[in-house]
Amino acid sequence: MPRRARLDAPGTLHHVMVRGIERRRIVNDVADRKNFVGRLGELAASTNKFNSVLHIQLWHNFHEIVMGFFDEIERQGY
Repeated sequence: MPRRARLDAPGTLHHVMVRGIERRRIVNDVADRKNFVGRLGELAASTNKFNSVLHIQLWHNFHEIVMGFFDEIERQGY
């Protein structure tokens, strides 16, 4: 059975999750982690389509709760 369509309305919260393949690291060091977070901040500022509510990043996975429109993130390829 296919998944229902994502609710995409102003103020909707979305859980964005990235996991490393086979639990491998998604960032290699602190500088890489800062670069990753900086690029997310640039995306949020440049699109004005979502706000980060909560951000958790470990070496092998990343979770973020965002509020706003989700289609812009998908179009940007992030």
